[in-house]
Amino acid sequence: MKRWLIFVLILSAMFLIGYFVIASGSKKKPVSDRSKEQPSDKNEKPNIVVSIEGMTCGLCTAAVTKSLYKVDGIKKVSVSLKDGKAYITAGENVKDSEIQKAVERAGGYRVTAIKRTGGSS
Repeated sequence: MKRWLIFVLILSAMFLIGYFVIASGSKKKPVSDRSKEQPSDKNEKPNIVVSIEGMTCGLCTAAVTKSLYKVDGIKKVSVSLKDGKAYITAGENVKDSEIQKAVERAGGYRVTAIKRTGGSS
């Protein structure tokens, strides 16, 4: 019985150490390949706002973000689960249909509106 308890305690300690090592490493902001290709101006404001239905968690926002970055001409993407919107900085040559296809390709999500603003392109 003592050996079993010691074994369980050692496994628990190893699990916790591994968890904290992984959790502390995840605080670093990931560098996307897109940011290496195109230097972006930190003062650039989103010029496209996309309303999206169907997102329920952080994995949903990650999938939509990844799919949108695959569209040529998109420089920056920020997806808000709370607002149900994607804020995109992109060139004027990016078509609404490309954005809609990218969102739908990410999963069971639906674009309800795409609004273009006077931000930089």
